[in-house]
Amino acid sequence: MATTVVTEPDAYSGARKPLRFVCTNDIYDVSTNSEAVSAVANNGSGKCRYSIATHNFKVGDVLTGSTFTPATTYNVRQTVTATNAVYVDTDVDFDVNDTGTLTRINDNFQMKGVLTVSGSVIATLYVKPDSSGNFVFDVQKYLRSQFTRNSASFSAQGITTPNTGTIKTYSVEFTGQHDDVNGLLTNDNDGGQASTLTLKAIDFDYGYLEDHDTDDYLLAAGLTTHFLTNAPLTGIDLRDDEAFHLSFIENVGGFVYFRYQTWNGTAWSVTTSIGYTVNAGHGIISVYNLFAENSKIKCWITDFDLLSPVAWSDEIIFNRTNKCTSERFYFKNLRGGYDLISFTGESDKTLISNKESFQKGLDYNYTIGDRGDVVTGVEEYEQRTATMEYKSNAITEWVSEIITSEDVYILSGTNLIPVLITSTGADFYNSLNMSLIQIKYRIINR
Repeated sequence: MATTVVTEPDAYSGARKPLRFVCTNDIYDVSTNSEAVSAVANNGSGKCRYSIATHNFKVGDVLTGSTFTPATTYNVRQTVTATNAVYVDTDVDFDVNDTGTLTRINDNFQMKGVLTVSGSVIATLYVKPDSSGNFVFDVQKYLRSQFTRNSASFSAQGITTPNTGTIKTYSVEFTGQHDDVNGLLTNDNDGGQASTLTLKAIDFDYGYLEDHDTDDYLLAAGLTTHFLTNAPLTGIDLRDDEAFHLSFIENVGGFVYFRYQTWNGTAWSVTTSIGYTVNAGHGIISVYNLFAENSKIKCWITDFDLLSPVAWSDEIIFNRTNKCTSERFYFKNLRGGYDLISFTGESDKTLISNKESFQKGLDYNYTIGDRGDVVTGVEEYEQRTATMEYKSNAITEWVSEIITSEDVYILSGTNLIPVLITSTGADFYNSLNMSLIQIKYRIINR
C-alpha cells in the first residue's frame, strides 16, 4: 500500500486562496472496483475463498458481494484477509459454491494529513476519497492562522527588515488509515508520504492572486516585481510628519538598496541609496520626511549592485503637501500589504447607545421614584464619519479597498487603534462644488 502526492501548491504560494494537495492511495483504486467470481470454496478455516481470473484486491480492502444465488449470505460487506493472483479470502463464512461479483468499496478507508509549520505540528486533517478516488486536502485556513503582522515606524524613514511571521515554511505528511478487524483506526504500513519540504506560504491576499502570478511580487524572483499595494504609482500626498509604508516580499534574503530622488520643480536630484540587509519575508519601506514641502519624491528598491543596479520594484512618486488635520487610516490592502491614507475633509461623531432592560412589577404602594423598567446593560459607541476630496479614479479605487479590508486602524500618534468600517461602499457626494468621498466607521476596542 502506498500513497502518492499527485499535485501540491507551488513552492511559493499566497495563503489567501486554497492551498490544495491531491493524493491517491493504491488501496483505493476506483478504476477496477468490481471483479467476477467464478467459484467459491472453503479456505481451510471455514471462510470464503473466491476464485477470480485477475484482480488487484489487497489485504484490508473492504468488498461487498452481489448477484450470489443461492448463497445470498455472500451478498454482504466483507474484508479481504488474504490474496493470491487468482483468488481472495475474506472474513465471510463459507456456505456453498457459487458465482457472483465482488466490488471494492473501502468505506473504512481515509487519509490523514499532518500539517507542520516551521517544525511544529499545527493541524491534523482526515479526508475521505472523492468520486474519482482522490483525497483532497486544503491547508489554507490553518496556514492563515500562523501569520503575524509586520510593523514599521510611523516617525522615521528606512526599511524594516522582513519578519518570519509573513512567510511560513510548511510540509504535510500523508498516511492511509483503515479500521482493522477490531474496529480500531490503523495507519497503513507505508511509512507515510511527505510533501516537498521546501513549500512556503506567503501572507498574500486572496483577491489579487487569482489574477496575478505570485512571482510578480517576489523581489528576488524577476525584474518586474511590485510593491504590495494598489495605490497609484503617482499622486499620493504626504504631509509633514506623515509616513507611508511600502510593503514588499523578499523571498531569499540578503542585501538590497532603497533608492530615492527628489524633485526640485524642474529636475530630479541625484539618486540617494541606502543599503539594508533583509531577511526573507514581508518587509516595509517607511517613506518619511525625506523631501521638502511642495516637492516630490520617487522611491524604489534595487539589487545589491551599487554601480549598475537592477530595479527590483516599481517606482512610486509621492507629493509633499502642507500639514493639515486629518483622520489617518492604516489598513490591509488587497495585496496583503498595509497602506496609510488620510481623510482630510470634515469629520463628525454620533454617540449611539443601546440598552438592555427588564420590566419589574410595582407594588400598589409604589412611590413616584420607583422604576418600572430596570436597565441591566448599556452598549455605547461612537459612529464616526471621515471625508476626503475626490482626486482621481485611481485614488478612489484604492481608497475603496478600506471598505472590504479585514484589518483597519486609525493612527493616533504612533498608536494603532482598531476600527470597524461600517460603510458598505464609499459614498460620493458634492459639497460647495467639490466632489467628496465619505466612509463611516467606529472604534471597536472600547
